[in-house]
Amino acid sequence: MTVVPRPTIAFFAVEPAVATRGRTIRLTGVFGGGTGFINGVGLANVPVFSAVTLFAVAPPIEGTYTYSLTVTNAAGGTAVAFVDLTVVPPPTITAFSAAANIITVRTSTTLTAVFGDGAATVDNGVGATTSGTPISTGILTSTTTFTLTVTNDVGGTATATVTVTVVAAPDIVSFTALPATVLSGGAATLTAVFSGGIGSITDNFGSGVRVVNSGIGVSTGPLMASTIYVLNVTNVAGGIATASVTVLVSGTPP
Repeated sequence: MTVVPRPTIAFFAVEPAVATRGRTIRLTGVFGGGTGFINGVGLANVPVFSAVTLFAVAPPIEGTYTYSLTVTNAAGGTAVAFVDLTVVPPPTITAFSAAANIITVRTSTTLTAVFGDGAATVDNGVGATTSGTPISTGILTSTTTFTLTVTNDVGGTATATVTVTVVAAPDIVSFTALPATVLSGGAATLTAVFSGGIGSITDNFGSGVRVVNSGIGVSTGPLMASTIYVLNVTNVAGGIATASVTVLVSGTPP
C-alpha cells in the first residue's frame, strides 16, 4: 500500500480583487501534494503549477464571481480554496464639449462633460469636474486642446478631448473721413485701417451695411445732412471693435 501526502493549499489569490470588466486578472496559488486546477468564469479545469500565475480576463458583466483552486493527489484526495472577484463597470463618457469652440484671445469659455462610473479631471489647469456642470477654461492666449479623463475606483480610465481655437482680437488702427466737412450734396471718402476681422460700416440714418476692406476708401455718396458713420470689425469668434466718424454737411447740425 502506497501512502501519498495530503494535498495542501497555502495561498490562493486573485489580483486585483476588484476589476473593470474585460480587464486582465491574475490568479496565483501556492500548494503542494498534488496537481492544481483552477475553475471559474471562462476557466474550466485549467491546470496550474504552484506559485505560477495564471492570467485571465475579468467577466464581461458586473458582479461578484468565485474562482476555485482544487489540488488533487494520486489517491484522489483534494484540497479546495476559493477567491472572489468583483467586477465593476468601466468609466463612460457620453459627451465633452466647449460652449464656444472659437474664442477671442484673452477670453474664456466653459467646458461641459457628461460621464459616469468614475471621477473626472480636465488638464491644462482646469481640474476636477462634475458631470453635466460647466467649468471655465480660464483665460486662453492660444489654441488649446483639453483632455477629459474619467477614472473609476480600480484605475480604469476613459478619455475624450475638445479643442478651443483662439483667434486674434479685432483691432482698429484708424477710421477717417476726408474731407470731414462737405457742402450739401457733396461726398466724403471713408477709410478704415483694421485687422483681425471683417469690417462693416453703418450710419445713423439706417442706410444699410457696407462691408469694407482695410485701407481701401469708400465713398459716402451725396450727403444732404451731417452723418455719423460707425465701423464695426468682427472676428470669427464674434468679438467686435468699434469706431465712429462724423461727416459734417455745411449748414446742417452735426
